[in-house]
Amino acid sequence: MKNLASLLQKRRPDGLAYIQAAQLCQRLFISIVGVPDDCVPQSGAELADAFAELSRSGWVRHQDDCYRALYGAHFHEVTDRGHWLEVMACIVKNPERIDRSRWESVAELVGFVRSKAT
Repeated sequence: MKNLASLLQKRRPDGLAYIQAAQLCQRLFISIVGVPDDCVPQSGAELADAFAELSRSGWVRHQDDCYRALYGAHFHEVTDRGHWLEVMACIVKNPERIDRSRWESVAELVGFVRSKAT
């Protein structure tokens, strides 16, 4: 199985700003459309581990506290699994903050797009 974090690093070597990474994490928690089958996370914990790994590597940039608080994810370091679990939990705690169009825009940045019917 390919590693989701490795795939994202390959597709977007310059990484993403924290706000984009958080949106992508939420999108992947809700929808895996466009993700290659061998990179699909099998659980929320596996998805959180991938984003924690990306954070440790520096792929997630601009880890400002104001954005972390926006997602209710200020109880853990960005490099910890718990942080990304909180980012995903924000969908349930604060559904008014969901921005599906932004989710899809960020997914497109890393090549996770819906296939177009021909």
